[in-house]
Amino acid sequence: MGGLELILDNPSYLKKISTCINWITIFILIFTAIIQIARIRIDSALKDLINRQLEEQRIEKDGIIKQLEEQKENLSKLNENNEKSQLIKIVPHDRNSNLMDLDMQGQMHKLMGPYTLTLPPAAPGLHGYFVSEAKEVFHIKPYKNDHIVLWGNPIPNGNKVTSDGSKYATLYVSCWSENTWDAHAINSIFVDGGT
Repeated sequence: MGGLELILDNPSYLKKISTCINWITIFILIFTAIIQIARIRIDSALKDLINRQLEEQRIEKDGIIKQLEEQKENLSKLNENNEKSQLIKIVPHDRNSNLMDLDMQGQMHKLMGPYTLTLPPAAPGLHGYFVSEAKEVFHIKPYKNDHIVLWGNPIPNGNKVTSDGSKYATLYVSCWSENTWDAHAINSIFVDGGT
């Protein structure tokens, strides 16, 4: 114990030890402060990074939501147009009539009696249905020099197609090439009705 007594009895050693301890304490405090500052900066940088990523994700999410809303709106418009295009317009006829191109866009022509309907000039894409609402014979006549092909059999130019007089007799007429109408009986019998 002789060395420890010597240090304790000598105030200059105690002062040196005390100064050394103070410097060590100051170093530890400075080191702790540096670590705290570094931790604060790292936390701040991480928060900024997370906030930027969240903002980018929010912007991306908003963009996706906007795209989905636009797609939903477009789909809704397509469905609305599709529903409209799938509806068949019914056109009643209570007298002889000359049809126009606009009358042959897929409409269903309801004949209320023994009438003759004259088709417009045959143009590809035109088509329509003809239905008898009464037990009456009706006639579908081509325009001027056009002709009708009934179930693949051409009938002479100018001749009309005639129903058998049954109720709900239905004929589908379409055009695939100029000057020619194709006719197909859906029910009942249709024949060459002459001029």
